[in-house]
Amino acid sequence: MAHPATRPSRHGILTPRSYHPGGYAPAAFKETNTTNGDHVTGYLTGWEADNTVQRAADRRTPLTVCTYGIIRIQGRHGRTALTLLPVVHPQKLTARQYTDLELIDRAGTDARVLRDPDGTPSAVDAGFSRIPYTQTSILLGRGWLSQVPHTDQVWVSTAGRMAMAFRWHAQQQLPAGVLKGLYLDGVLTAADATRARFRETAPGGEEATGY
Repeated sequence: MAHPATRPSRHGILTPRSYHPGGYAPAAFKETNTTNGDHVTGYLTGWEADNTVQRAADRRTPLTVCTYGIIRIQGRHGRTALTLLPVVHPQKLTARQYTDLELIDRAGTDARVLRDPDGTPSAVDAGFSRIPYTQTSILLGRGWLSQVPHTDQVWVSTAGRMAMAFRWHAQQQLPAGVLKGLYLDGVLTAADATRARFRETAPGGEEATGY
């Protein structure tokens, strides 16, 4: 059951964010926080999840990923403090979407979201390529792209890299046990990308979580 403060969307789940046009942003993960012994749930957008795993990686906090794509971040006494469940299963990524994410990833800091006058994303400019409206709305709507509030820069999120890992694993017909390692590599790569982006962009007024 979705949290009462969220809204279903065509591509996933929308979670309240005051900075986003319309007051809602696409969620990438459902978060369960058990740091203080209670189970508190909410949703994280793509860049919020990236920021979360980046901080954990910088602190050398143990991270584990299961074959479904659930990320567990360890807390004190070896107990799980945070659990991140993908809103959209990685297996939903199509060949076309995989290619689009590759183009955005290769564009690096040149990748930009283009918007209509009303603020609606219309495309992603990925260097010499442009991701059209329909594909852009899917990638953003499923949390597979990250974007810091009040900027137009965009990159492949933690959820997006895990989806790419799932598809590549299936294409290569690799053993099932390899998938967890590929997921973890995607998570740490997203952390590296986020660290680099935050050196360039200082977000303002963002909300870390929303319930």
